[in-house]
Amino acid sequence: MTSTLAFLSILIIFMRLYSIFGITFLTDKKAKFAERITIFLLIFEISVIFLHLFFNSLRTLLPPVLIFLKTTQYQFLIFKNISIEGILYTISDIVLLLTFNFISDTVKSFNRIFLTYIFLINALLGIITLLF
Repeated sequence: MTSTLAFLSILIIFMRLYSIFGITFLTDKKAKFAERITIFLLIFEISVIFLHLFFNSLRTLLPPVLIFLKTTQYQFLIFKNISIEGILYTISDIVLLLTFNFISDTVKSFNRIFLTYIFLINALLGIITLLF
């Protein structure tokens, strides 16, 4: 079970990197698949956070930001309760989902920039947590 969850977390890291590349650098026609993967990742993160409230075994599939910030070394930066962090992260994911295919170009560009930062931080922290 643990090796399956580790494989899924590695796969999700590569999916985040691909969606960053696809959204940022590909043209509109070629970026459709990356947009679908991005929407899937956002929905997957929301569902894993909600499922983590009931099943602690899904901790390895949580977004790495939530896992990394829960360590005691960085506890002064965040709330003491992981459920509050999860709720804030879920709200930001829902906002990103709602504004993903927005008509306004300014909202769409803000969404892409914010999404790129979130996915890049999650990918880097995921690699760090897998290596150490």
